Amino acid sequence: MKKVRAGFSVLVFAFLCFSCAFSPSVYKDSDGFVEQGDFNSALSALIEKEKTYGKKNQVLFYLDTGLLSHFSGEYEDSTERLSLAESKILENNTISISESVMSAVVNDNSATYGGEDFEDIYINIFKALNFYHLGNLESGMVEVRKIDNKIRLLTTKYEGIIQETKKEFDELDSSIKDSIGQGGQKLFSYNFSNSALARYISMLYYRHLGQMDDVRIDLQAVDKAFSSQPHLYPFPAPQKIKDELNVRPSDGRLNIISFAGRFPVKVESVVSFFIDTVYVKFAFPELKARPSVVSSVEVEVENVGTFTLEKIEDMSLIAGETFNQKRDIIYSRSLLRGISKGVATAASTVAVSQSGAQNGDTAGLAMLVNIIGNIYSDVSEQADLRLSRYFPGVAYVGGITLPPGIYNVRVNYKNKNGYVIYSEYFKDVDVKSGDLNLRESVCLR
Repeated sequence: MKKVRAGFSVLVFAFLCFSCAFSPSVYKDSDGFVEQGDFNSALSALIEKEKTYGKKNQVLFYLDTGLLSHFSGEYEDSTERLSLAESKILENNTISISESVMSAVVNDNSATYGGEDFEDIYINIFKALNFYHLGNLESGMVEVRKIDNKIRLLTTKYEGIIQETKKEFDELDSSIKDSIGQGGQKLFSYNFSNSALARYISMLYYRHLGQMDDVRIDLQAVDKAFSSQPHLYPFPAPQKIKDELNVRPSDGRLNIISFAGRFPVKVESVVSFFIDTVYVKFAFPELKARPSVVSSVEVEVENVGTFTLEKIEDMSLIAGETFNQKRDIIYSRSLLRGISKGVATAASTVAVSQSGAQNGDTAGLAMLVNIIGNIYSDVSEQADLRLSRYFPGVAYVGGITLPPGIYNVRVNYKNKNGYVIYSEYFKDVDVKSGDLNLRESVCLR
């Protein structure tokens, strides 16, 4: 009876671990407001649900609210929230021993969410833009430089984990390694080295500061991002951004950065199989794109004319690339965890059978232990599907040189058939000579 109760306790524990997983239902109200472009209401809806996020998901809370705050024009608040997210990502990169053990035994949801690499990178894009709106370009440039540093560090970030994972595979029983092949040991290389969007923002800041040599360097870096990473930039490089070199101090120059579409979401993939009598199940996350209805973005300047923005970065595609290496590590470690659970269940079953033979217990108890162990593997093995919700999918950019003055500007988002599906209106835009006149527009559809 004690063994049955112990088995029941294991199931209860597994259920509790599963039930504590972060639920996307927290976004139900805010998603509706975001669809309408009402970012203020979306932000208020999420702030009310701060407790629902829980202590282990503070990075998510600060990312989600920080982005919505940015889109709402609350730039100081956004900077504070995104900075908290960034500091907690850095803090959570060193997971506590207890959380690491729990993650290895149960699932990755049991650990504090430490953020994805692409989230950490794009935090600085929006902080850089925040500082522009707050009139602090120097701090904005610091944020742009942080992006370069983070991208460089990614090439070595996972080297230790990869070596440790390979070592664990090497230590597996030869019969198990023969059964699973090399599926858990294939770890991707990292292929993202330069963000065209970050370079474009840097270029605008340098133009405003009058540092034209640096403007040229950033323009070259944008071209290099496209030429050296065609798998991440499978579309024509923007050509009109070269006009930034021809802006005179007496000119008025209006620049537009448009964010459209939505970031991908994580979905769960599950694999289960038998190695002889050992049942193995493991789950791991994969990124799934959320297609955008936006196909092009056009800017209409009242009484002047229109111009089309050019795509400069598919942020969703970058997210997928930066997730690749970590995904394969997660896959491998999830497989190891699934094997450990299966082997533990098989060993417990054998131990109970041998004990029953000596003590005269029924063989049914061993069967019960086996069933309980397999159910535990099924219930406890859940992929970590946590991911920030409101990063945009694609960035478009462009500009127009105008006589200094006041203008009304409309940004039109069109679908593949050329119909306007959403418009954002900017009234009385003051385009000043010798200044950076930058406006952002957002359509997360």
